[in-house]
Amino acid sequence: MKVELIKTYLNFDRQRKKLELQVKDLKEKLAKLMPKVEEELLQAGVDSLKLDGASVWMRSQLWAKPKNGDYERACKALEEAGLSDFVRERFNTNTLSAYVRELRDNDQPLPESFDGVIEVSEVTKVITREAG
Repeated sequence: MKVELIKTYLNFDRQRKKLELQVKDLKEKLAKLMPKVEEELLQAGVDSLKLDGASVWMRSQLWAKPKNGDYERACKALEEAGLSDFVRERFNTNTLSAYVRELRDNDQPLPESFDGVIEVSEVTKVITREAG
């Protein structure tokens, strides 16, 4: 067995996990700073600013989403407004995968309607976890 190859993989995975934690920490810090920076720019009456070789500015953008997360009512409202093209019927692949695993664990076959429509495949990954 090529232990060095596995050690290399393990080291890369450790680096990835550390970097993900750093990114998470930076995102939290940025989220806390953003309102303060917005206020600073507003008080200064500045639309944009060049600083340390970068440009800083604020951008306002409208976003629409279902009120209180009520997708069903929102979809009906879109259809009533003639915007049925915006409405998509979808399913959650994680939920479907859990259902398929449950069928397998209970030695039950997939529904016939899945044939040629739902792809089921076994995915194998190398996983690491620090000891202790």
